[in-house]
Amino acid sequence: MWNKTSIICTLGPSTSNKRTLLQLIEAGMDVARLNFSHGNLAQHRALIRLVRECSARAGRAIGVLQDLPGPKLRAGNMPGGILEIHSGEEILLAARPRNGIKHLPFPDQRLLAALKPRGDVFLADGAAHLKVLRVKGEGVVCRSLSNATVRSRCGVNIPDGDLTISAFTAQDRRFLEFGLSQGVDFVAVSFVARASDLRAVRRAMADGKKKPLVVAKIERGPALQDLAAIVGESDAVMVARGDLGVELPFAQVPFAQKEIIAQCRRQGRPVIVATQMLESMISNPRATRAELTDIANAVLDGADAVMLSGETSVGKYPREAVATLSAVVCEAEKHIRPEIDFDYPFASAKARSIAAAAVALSMGVEAKAIVIPTFTGDTVRCVSHLKPQCPIVALCKPGGESALTLLWGVRSAAIRGLGRDLESVLAVSRRVARRMGVARPGDDIVVSCSMPGRRFQGDRVVTAVRV
Repeated sequence: MWNKTSIICTLGPSTSNKRTLLQLIEAGMDVARLNFSHGNLAQHRALIRLVRECSARAGRAIGVLQDLPGPKLRAGNMPGGILEIHSGEEILLAARPRNGIKHLPFPDQRLLAALKPRGDVFLADGAAHLKVLRVKGEGVVCRSLSNATVRSRCGVNIPDGDLTISAFTAQDRRFLEFGLSQGVDFVAVSFVARASDLRAVRRAMADGKKKPLVVAKIERGPALQDLAAIVGESDAVMVARGDLGVELPFAQVPFAQKEIIAQCRRQGRPVIVATQMLESMISNPRATRAELTDIANAVLDGADAVMLSGETSVGKYPREAVATLSAVVCEAEKHIRPEIDFDYPFASAKARSIAAAAVALSMGVEAKAIVIPTFTGDTVRCVSHLKPQCPIVALCKPGGESALTLLWGVRSAAIRGLGRDLESVLAVSRRVARRMGVARPGDDIVVSCSMPGRRFQGDRVVTAVRV
């Protein structure tokens, strides 16, 4: 049986070969993430091609998520590539060095202009913590509050800074054009601060034939102030705990995660929990108990997907990390009870009622699967939102399978034709359920479908059938 919680794996040097990718798929990977902050377009093109090839060979739809870099704030290049920072010493943040004070290159004047006395500056995902003392000419003098080694082009976070930078940059636009040409399934927008950031992305891909689903990454403090609108404008949301854990006081991060998940549940948007899920497995073959508990709690809170970053992109044990993640989410899923809920605004009353009927019937007959022929994916999304105990099999037209890979509990199969009558639809549903290994002869499945034939167009059937 497969993991219902989708597993997203970031690809990189450790996973850019066919053998390892096939191992990740076998272990439970549902979506491949390409981080466009690293690599070049030729490398990304080759990886997308490899994912599609491995997906076809494994006989399972694998989604491709393009993660745009956004306006990541970075320090400049340092002599020798690194800078040792010691607690208590003064550091000059400026484009050019000055005599008598240690210099950290800051070529971006927007960063310097955003700094205020007594404000905080974090480098390298919080490895270094600086406190702003004073503005000095074209630079800013800070005091280090920690010992750290930082590298050239390290990330910079200014939680208190007044930064009005668009989340969708000119570079992102070029990358998006490339992603559209490659047929990616999802586009993740980094450093979203307001709903208008997502509308800018939608406008940029308005003319595309295939429009990827838009994933809003919540990793800035201001995004929490506009959270409901951001979730409403998105197709899915990512709790990006790396930068969010620096932007917010660290004690608030778990509760921000719960708030984001709850808002996504209210609006029916799939939600991904990301960053350091199995960080220790970058270099160790076994996870810590705290990591396992973190994963389980994310699933119990309502996460639809969990994501691995360095664990699969540069880690020593990518297959083991995915297998560990799959085992934990499968165990956590045993403790989830379906929510026969009619009070969610993202679907019509008719769609909600059909989804609830399908889930209730699956519980009543102890069905092994819910099979849903779909053209738009709407019914599949409604059933997925209710989190039934059995798997959901979506029968869709060829080419539409990978767009459903973020949905909880869903695996899809391409079907070219369902037949002209209800019995033909049920026969195809039985056959696919057996082929996908979710049901054996004698098992019951639930089928939710439109009545075939023009006369009954728009009518729905929810029925239990024996395989």
